[in-house]
Amino acid sequence: MILASNSKRRQEILRDMGFNFKVLTADIEEISDKEEISEMILDIAEKKLDKIAKENVNDFVLAADTVVELEGRIFGKPKSREEAESFLKTLSGKTHKVITAYVLKNISKNIVIKDVVISKVKFFDLDDETIKDFIYNYYSEIDLQTVDQEDYQRISSLCQNYDIDINLLTKGKLRLILSG
Repeated sequence: MILASNSKRRQEILRDMGFNFKVLTADIEEISDKEEISEMILDIAEKKLDKIAKENVNDFVLAADTVVELEGRIFGKPKSREEAESFLKTLSGKTHKVITAYVLKNISKNIVIKDVVISKVKFFDLDDETIKDFIYNYYSEIDLQTVDQEDYQRISSLCQNYDIDINLLTKGKLRLILSG
C-alpha cells in the first residue's frame, strides 16, 4: 500500500494497524474550485492521490485531507506557535468541525472508495495560560486536525465535548477493503 501523505499521525495509525506501506507524495497545490467545504476537502484528497495512483496502478493508494472549520472559516495546519495560539483562542468556548476526506484507490482492480467524515469538538473557554501551556507542551506532537484517542488524553483538558471519528478508516473496514 502507498500512503500519499507525509502526515506522521496517518503513518502511525497505519503502522499501529499492522500495515506495510510506503510514503509517496505528489507536489500539488492544495486548492479546489469546489464551494462546499466537504467537497473541497475531498477534491484536494483526490488530487493528492491521482498522480501517485496513475504511476502505481497495481497498488492501493490512500490519501486524505483534513481541515478544522468554524462558522465557515477554514483553519489549516498552523504554521507557527503564534498561529496555533491564535487558532486556539478563536476556537475557545466554541464547537467546531474537524472534516476529513479520504480516498482509497487501486486502478488495476478498479476500486475507488471515498468518504468525508465530519466530527464535532467543543472546547472549554480557554484562558491564555492554558493555551500557552498546551502549545508549549504539545505543539510539535499534535496536529489539531488529526487528533486520535491517544491524543485525546492530551487535548481532553481543552474539550468540553468530543464527538470524533477516531481514525480515517476503522481498522476492520480498511482491512476488509485491502483483503478483498
